[in-house]
Amino acid sequence: MSTLPILFHDDSLLVVDKPPGVAVHGGSGIDPATTLLAWLRAIGHTGWQPAHRLDAATSGLLVLARPENLAALHVQFLQGSVTKTYLAVVQGALHPATGRFAAPLERADPRAADAGGGKVRVTATGSPATTDYRTVATWRPATLVGLTPHTGRTHQLRVHCRHAGHPIAGDPRYGNATFNRLMRRRYGLTRLFLHAAELCLRHPRTGRAIHIESPLPPELAAVVAALDATGRLTG
Repeated sequence: MSTLPILFHDDSLLVVDKPPGVAVHGGSGIDPATTLLAWLRAIGHTGWQPAHRLDAATSGLLVLARPENLAALHVQFLQGSVTKTYLAVVQGALHPATGRFAAPLERADPRAADAGGGKVRVTATGSPATTDYRTVATWRPATLVGLTPHTGRTHQLRVHCRHAGHPIAGDPRYGNATFNRLMRRRYGLTRLFLHAAELCLRHPRTGRAIHIESPLPPELAAVVAALDATGRLTG
């Protein structure tokens, strides 16, 4: 990583605009030296820990905190007082245009033939998961939606969209291969179109309301422009 925008920074809280393809921390098959935490340490930001999840393929806002402030932030996340809004392009048009996905999620048995390397799936015995969605713009092949999760399950947005019949564009794990090829060939999409665009929370030490936004990165904005060239149906 050559640059990493830091959008908020004080002695308790750090909010960064994470690029796609960068894991937050090390794990199976991930070189710890290539992670976001390693990058922060390299530029002198040591001692920070992530307050929530953000998949490596997803870009956008990530909150980190000092260890002594994590508990207060986790309470906010558990109580649902933190609002996170993501922008995604999904296949097709959503009806109704605004609504809620509510489907319990669990990790697939890694021994199962359809596990797909630890996929998450919808199942009646899974953990409750809800996501609000709002149509922003619709084109003939796809829709730009705002997604607001009310729970923090692994791969929640990607699985909820797929379960609803509207997989996220560019998703190699849960997406539709034909749709992904169309989005790449015709509109230049080369990555998962999922971006953490807006965040509202209270500072863990002062209680001050914090509202931060991150615009679509250039490669995703270019996809929207290419879709716009075909003409919007709504939005």
